[in-house]
Amino acid sequence: MAPAWEAQGIRLLSILTAEAPAGLHDFFAEHGGPPPFQVLVDTSGTALASFGSAGIPRIVVLDHYGRVAYDRLGGSKGIADLPGLFPALLAARSR
Repeated sequence: MAPAWEAQGIRLLSILTAEAPAGLHDFFAEHGGPPPFQVLVDTSGTALASFGSAGIPRIVVLDHYGRVAYDRLGGSKGIADLPGLFPALLAARSR
């Protein structure tokens, strides 16, 4: 999903907040390699706190102004929502 949406101007990234980065390479090796988007590491939890969140996994989508357009606790259900959300974000960007 990431390369197709990034080609249209939507940037996807992940912020690892709960674990030390040392195990990240092993995790990627066990799961077919790194994802096709950037993975950032925030072991202090600053990124999560900036969205007023205490739970993970959490999906936060920002619009082109940096405002929260979508915020959902939980991974797989939130990921399923993204393809329906992205076209509206792209349309709003061109207005």
